[in-house]
Amino acid sequence: MSRSAVIVDALRSPMAKGKPPKDGRPGGALSGVHPVELLGQVIGQLLARNDVDPVRVDDVITGCVSQVGEQSGPVGRWAWLSAGLPESVPSVAVHRACGSSQQAADFAAQAVIAGACDIVVAAGVESMSRIPMFTARIGQDPFGPSVNERYSPGLVPQGISAELVAARWKLDRDSIDEFAAGSHTNAARADFTAEIVPITTPDGAVVATDETVRPSTTVEGLAALKSSFYSTEMAARFPEITDWHITAGNSSQLADGAAAVLIMGDDIAEKLGLTFSDQPLHVTFEAQIRDMLEQADLTEEQKQQILVAMQCPCCGSGGLSLSIKLKD
Repeated sequence: MSRSAVIVDALRSPMAKGKPPKDGRPGGALSGVHPVELLGQVIGQLLARNDVDPVRVDDVITGCVSQVGEQSGPVGRWAWLSAGLPESVPSVAVHRACGSSQQAADFAAQAVIAGACDIVVAAGVESMSRIPMFTARIGQDPFGPSVNERYSPGLVPQGISAELVAARWKLDRDSIDEFAAGSHTNAARADFTAEIVPITTPDGAVVATDETVRPSTTVEGLAALKSSFYSTEMAARFPEITDWHITAGNSSQLADGAAAVLIMGDDIAEKLGLTFSDQPLHVTFEAQIRDMLEQADLTEEQKQQILVAMQCPCCGSGGLSLSIKLKD
């Protein structure tokens, strides 16, 4: 009998603004929490809620982009130990840019399906208030001369990649801002209480709700924002970007947060008397999208356009936001 990997439970911290205290102004709600403690509190509550003997966990796989300073070592190992959990359980950290924790979940599922592991905790953490973007580069060139020569006059950041995606797929500013505003509206209406665990800060305060949702966001307000990535140099290099659409309001946020997922074999979950979803746990992002598209209210041509977009070179660095309506 083939074995399936199942998700027994998934918990996360509240999402907080990824900004440090500055000039007497307070930072984000979690900026005072060391990332090890942040993830450790989430993992500890995940295991406690499901009454799983932590000794039975075979591995802790943690996604983290900026693996330097307080997030080095690997961070998942220190988080596990900070929660008072057994030293016998190993851990590894993975970095696949913005998909790092998704990759951790993929690796966990693959290990379970292959029979290499029975129970795995897949996790992710990022404290952008304490470890800002690009900190891990420590001021050095990460590419080397051959890569720089191959992609001369230079690779571009995510913001430019997003602009290239918008230009390639003719995404107009109104549509992008509508999607961003709608995202905040939907988040404000949603009930996340089942997945959020409270985080205690060093001063004893308890953070239990998201700080990054802006329910008052409007399309009109977003339309007033200027492009975050326009420059005369980039405009000359990429003339196909005739209108610059990407702003601080419709981009991904700088945030602090952590999450952990309990993944195990369906046979193990049944033996332990744990409930789980009967939906298949895909082991790749593309498989998830293909399954979603099969259920979507789209024509075959539209489905193929989305799959082609996933292969666009820009999508690897800039990302592509999809709003898919499922069939009734």
